[in-house]
Amino acid sequence: MIRSILPSLLIVAAACATASCSDDVFQAWRQAHPEWRVVEAAQAGSGSDMIEVPEVGIAGFTVGPVWFTHRPNAAFHDMMSSMMDQKVEGAVGGNAFRHFVMTVDYPDAVEYFRCPGCNAPTADTTATPRPGP
Repeated sequence: MIRSILPSLLIVAAACATASCSDDVFQAWRQAHPEWRVVEAAQAGSGSDMIEVPEVGIAGFTVGPVWFTHRPNAAFHDMMSSMMDQKVEGAVGGNAFRHFVMTVDYPDAVEYFRCPGCNAPTADTTATPRPGP
């Protein structure tokens, strides 16, 4: 699960198709897990490599595999981190979030996740969103 490998990875609900990670994370995963599949020059246009992470933990659920696209450190450490209160190492994209039904409650700063088809969550995710207007 990502959290056990890299607790500071920022989850970003973005319109991107794949998750992505900094060079530091990509290289650390590659070294720690040589059995994980890597496709070199996988992304059209940028020629970025991709790595398949077998399991990703999100909101107490485990999903996977999830492909992460390699990005230069500056994409996260400089650009994204400058807009956040912590160092950013990557972004989780639609390829991981496709398993979920999510509700974002902006006024209360809470996200709710349901994962139809997933096994029981490993954490308490029983909170229910408040009724809409």
